[in-house]
Amino acid sequence: MHIGSGKSSTTCAGVVAICGNPNSGKTTIFNAITGLSQKVGNYPGVTVEKVSGSFTVPADPDIRYELIDVPGTYSLAAFSPDEYIAASSLYGRVEGVRSPDVLICVVDATNLERGLYLMLQVLQVGCPVVVALNMTDIVAKRGINIDAEALSRAIGGFPVVPMVGNKGKGIERLKEAAVGLIREPITPPELRFDDLTENLIDHLTECCDGYRTRAEYLRIIFDLKGPAEKEFLAEVAGNCCDPEAPTNLLKDGRQRIKARFGSLSVAETTRLTGRASEIYREAVRESGAPYKTRSEKLDRYLLHPVLGPLLLVAMMTVGFQSVFSWSEPFMNLIDSAFGLIGGYLGSVMEPGPFRSLITDGVVGGLGSVLIFLPQIIVLFVFIALLEDSGYMARAAFLVDRMFRWCGLSGKSFIPMLSSFACSVPGIMATRTIEDRKLRFITIMVAPLMPCSARLPVYAIMIAAFIPATKYIGFINLQGIVLTALYLMGVVVAVLVSFVLQKT
Repeated sequence: MHIGSGKSSTTCAGVVAICGNPNSGKTTIFNAITGLSQKVGNYPGVTVEKVSGSFTVPADPDIRYELIDVPGTYSLAAFSPDEYIAASSLYGRVEGVRSPDVLICVVDATNLERGLYLMLQVLQVGCPVVVALNMTDIVAKRGINIDAEALSRAIGGFPVVPMVGNKGKGIERLKEAAVGLIREPITPPELRFDDLTENLIDHLTECCDGYRTRAEYLRIIFDLKGPAEKEFLAEVAGNCCDPEAPTNLLKDGRQRIKARFGSLSVAETTRLTGRASEIYREAVRESGAPYKTRSEKLDRYLLHPVLGPLLLVAMMTVGFQSVFSWSEPFMNLIDSAFGLIGGYLGSVMEPGPFRSLITDGVVGGLGSVLIFLPQIIVLFVFIALLEDSGYMARAAFLVDRMFRWCGLSGKSFIPMLSSFACSVPGIMATRTIEDRKLRFITIMVAPLMPCSARLPVYAIMIAAFIPATKYIGFINLQGIVLTALYLMGVVVAVLVSFVLQKT
């Protein structure tokens, strides 16, 4: 097993890294293991966040182990800087960070095959792996039985721990399994690909003087123009008589793989998904009628091709209606309060420029700004409710369908939605978009979204020119106009992204 060049900043008996798909319960399990002993910082030399903590096991309460939380991902394929740093932390190639002794791979039991795809990639890192099989209570309700022992045998004998992370079930057993592998490590089995890929790995290994894991060589081959390829070529070019030899070797090998499979992604996914399906058939038995959760029942309507977008528009309309309807009493209260303050100060101060400065400038100016605070708060509360209810992820899925034709994707939805609050965090959020072109298009159109700084301007203009007419007793014309202004920003952003995508 590879030991990184850096040294840990604190003395510990071992380092464990926890990884998994998004929404698999990884962070819940991380929090349950570390408790309050968490710390947040950046990886050395980069502004990518590192979250770590420590834990002990009951058998040895005086010995502490470090646990590193790797950002959720569906694959080890890395194109953005933060994804590459996260993957490199698993390989032990981050300068100044000790490489992990054991990896915990959290697998969502309700999406087992998808989780197995990532787990098979993680096994190629070369570290002992503990599989945390989370959400087993849900699959049990669905009448599905996952044989943990059969799953363990299929992946080379590594421990598989059934758990319910949000209830704390299996946490202690998971910690003991990880510590057990630190003391008595097991070598993971290699997942063999086609002969062309294997031959290319052998040739790349001959070019490289330093140690690399098998997982890294797979990323060099399959991630075309990715950070792994660039770093590899930059490192080995100086060690070869012909600096172009590694580039030509990689190019020729990829062309052979493409000729057989059609693309690099097909060559990788065919083998991984095929093996994941084999493991699934070995470990899973369906014993009853499928059980659908409340969330799945709601998704039937929320994600419907026709009804879903209509519900999304209705949801946003309700939110913007509430900006005016719910905030109006508080706006009147603030207006009255500053009016009383200004009137009182005007009555006790001597007439002159200073009184005008205080009453009209300071009090009046502050009041004219704060009067719009209730509208902003209502809008942000509405967005927070969408996030906490899980509807935001479904909205991203719906928008992905609508945005693909113009060069955007569902991943652009969150940065663009963040731009409703402020374009700065919206632009910062684009760093998680892998595709460079898509990332820059999203950056270009994010400022076109109507941000919160424009909300007071909209509110003033609407209040000045649009009458407070109500339809059907509760639909406010001012709210309809505000909704239209926000939708106009989205429409213009989509049209501009379409032009940028073509040019």
